[in-house]
Amino acid sequence: MIKLKKIINEGIYGKFWWMNPRGKLTRVMKSDPQTGHQETAIELLQAMGIQPANDVFKQMYDLGWLRVAYKGDRGVYVIEFTANFNEQPNTRQLDSLKDLADELQASEIRNSSTKQTYAFGIWQ
Repeated sequence: MIKLKKIINEGIYGKFWWMNPRGKLTRVMKSDPQTGHQETAIELLQAMGIQPANDVFKQMYDLGWLRVAYKGDRGVYVIEFTANFNEQPNTRQLDSLKDLADELQASEIRNSSTKQTYAFGIWQ
């Protein structure tokens, strides 16, 4: 898990990951979130022995991966994830998202496709 202190020291405006079906996060280290997620997806697919297709996002979503972002402004931060439209995270992924939101003191977890929010922490 990423420590809040480290993220604050980095002067964050957002952090980005891919989450596998088992709930493990892989950090997107590229500076631009769109191309960073794309480049990281290509690397992950190649590491799995899968040839990247033209739409690597759809390819990752079809394999059960989530695109995850921690973003916000002025102290109000959210964990936002993207999956295939109308798909929900599995139990392991949702537990990992809740742990991440608790650790990073996010105000909510949101599905960017459906705009659904998820309860977590002491308020659930």
